[in-house]
Amino acid sequence: MKNNMLQIGFFEWINSIKESKKKEFESVLKSLVEEGLLLKSEVDKILNGSTKLETLRTEELIWIYQKMINIHMTDIPLDYYFSKIELVNSENVKQKISLDKISKWCYLQRNIYNLDRKIQFFKDVYGEYDEISVKDKINVFNRIGVIENELEGDLCDFNEDQLYLLLSRLNLLTVGTFMTVKTYLVAYANWCYKQGYIIENNLSLFTELVFSKIDNSESFRQHYFKDLNDVRGYIDMVRHQVNPTELDRYDTPIAILYLAWAGLTNKEATELKITDVNTSQGFITVNNHSVGFDDLGMLDFLKRYGKETHYTNLKTKKMIEYGNNTYLLRTSIKGKLNVNTVRISLYNFYKITSGLPENNRYFNMIVNYSSISKSGLYYRMKKYEEINGELTCKDAKVIKGLTNKNYKDTFKIQYLLDEYHQWRRYFYGE
Repeated sequence: MKNNMLQIGFFEWINSIKESKKKEFESVLKSLVEEGLLLKSEVDKILNGSTKLETLRTEELIWIYQKMINIHMTDIPLDYYFSKIELVNSENVKQKISLDKISKWCYLQRNIYNLDRKIQFFKDVYGEYDEISVKDKINVFNRIGVIENELEGDLCDFNEDQLYLLLSRLNLLTVGTFMTVKTYLVAYANWCYKQGYIIENNLSLFTELVFSKIDNSESFRQHYFKDLNDVRGYIDMVRHQVNPTELDRYDTPIAILYLAWAGLTNKEATELKITDVNTSQGFITVNNHSVGFDDLGMLDFLKRYGKETHYTNLKTKKMIEYGNNTYLLRTSIKGKLNVNTVRISLYNFYKITSGLPENNRYFNMIVNYSSISKSGLYYRMKKYEEINGELTCKDAKVIKGLTNKNYKDTFKIQYLLDEYHQWRRYFYGE
């Protein structure tokens, strides 16, 4: 059966197994193009049957495999093929990076465990990749090396508990990031198997790793909020660290926090005008659609902030005039804030908390636009479920309403639900 699979196009093989999976498989490939992981020309060749399975790179194969598993294409014996087939075709290597270069990059890292073995792994598996990509992978294995050194053992010898400990320490907040790291782990395990370092049975420990089993407790505590009271607790704690006469200096980052929580993208937040805030009807208007606020306190703050004309300069203690009276998010600079200045504003806000004791809820809290926005989204999903029951991949329209984003692929909805379930389990024990 393995030989038959290699003699026909991968798509024909999938299609011959089950016709109904055609569109799902096409969506997997197209999503990989959108994410920059596959070239459109490669996908076209796969779909017309001219590309055989063994011509794809290891990483490309694993991404396809993982995404097919996520959309429940479990009637295809993927585990067998992806563990047996020769994943790298040496005839298709375009330009290899020298062993000296890889060795130099690895030696510059301080934590890589079993250095000589890892250098050979990078050379054999990733030697054909571009330099930036290889350096990124080396950096990941440098982080992995911290745990390998603590446990005094090579990654390929880890048991299941040790692998999940590793994943929890890597702070993998999203399924996408987890999948990327899992790709590296599986590639390393496959290479170790070919070198005789591990037995075939151990490969399943790596291929069967799932996001839902990772203990992300500390990462979630550092990055996410439970509810709006948690957000306000954070704001109050920051305000407590600041001279009362300078509180208005931080109204802009507080406004950013509220807009992110409500679900606006950072670009939408920068384009929001003062007149877009409608306190009487409980919503703001952005890009021709309305975003409702369940909590009118947030909206009242945004309206009051929009009426302000000055703020206190942190260094001079003088009153500084806002640079414009059109856009809601403002500084002394004329014009509106951009995505970068929004990021800087939040950074200056959360760095105030750097001296908090370890027993403080907000100790080492890392606040950025994405983490606040996701916290607000997860909270809205939870409130929806309290009334309407569990969200599933079939609720695409509901999820679009909650996220203001159209999820065309089922597996992307599943990614979101998996991440939400982790958040819900941590904060609510559900």
